[in-house]
Amino acid sequence: MAIAEKVGIDRRGNPVYQRHPDGEIVARVQVERERIRIGGRDQERVLHRTIKVVDNDLPEIGLAYHRFRDEHPEPGMT
Repeated sequence: MAIAEKVGIDRRGNPVYQRHPDGEIVARVQVERERIRIGGRDQERVLHRTIKVVDNDLPEIGLAYHRFRDEHPEPGMT
């Protein structure tokens, strides 16, 4: 059984972000490729965006459940 302590939002629906011990928000760089047309020719460019990391336990709980089910199949399903 798992209990999610953080689900990515507060009680008012505002996003909650992960923070470093000093209180600064944790950020990661996301790489995106964009295809644009300039002068009749397609060009691709790479964008690097800084994204704030949402504080959410639910993905980790889901992965832990799948690992558990891999080791212990559901009774009656073998």
